[in-house]
Amino acid sequence: LYKKYNATMAELYAYCLLPNHFHLLLSIKDQGELEDSREGLVSAKFGTFLGTYVKAINQRYKRTGSLFEGRYQRKEIGSEDQFFNTLVYIHQNPQKHGYVSNFRSWPYSSYQCYITRDPGDLVSLSLFHDPLIYDSIMELHKTII
Repeated sequence: LYKKYNATMAELYAYCLLPNHFHLLLSIKDQGELEDSREGLVSAKFGTFLGTYVKAINQRYKRTGSLFEGRYQRKEIGSEDQFFNTLVYIHQNPQKHGYVSNFRSWPYSSYQCYITRDPGDLVSLSLFHDPLIYDSIMELHKTII
């Protein structure tokens, strides 16, 4: 669903899916790069993505009502350091919340893409092309116990 609704408007650099929440690290494309530059495009497409997910879960588990406790949160990344620290924070989230003792074993995050150097069809290739950036990202992951 992410790919269907959001891949044309954003590059995905990191994700982590957890039982009760998820994290995405995205870079929204410039308005000039978007096929449709209407105001609110990002919010509308992201809302459709989440709404479609909720509908599918409700149908599958024969439930009704809200799935999420509130509106999704967005935080602007202000620097390269913050970008890389956020990427690592997203990957270590399963360990932080006690789902695993070592985040490296969590199968539902983009860390697996980084460790195998295979971004698949969701994660942006751009961080994999520059060996210095890739090596820096992997070194930063090693600082987490």
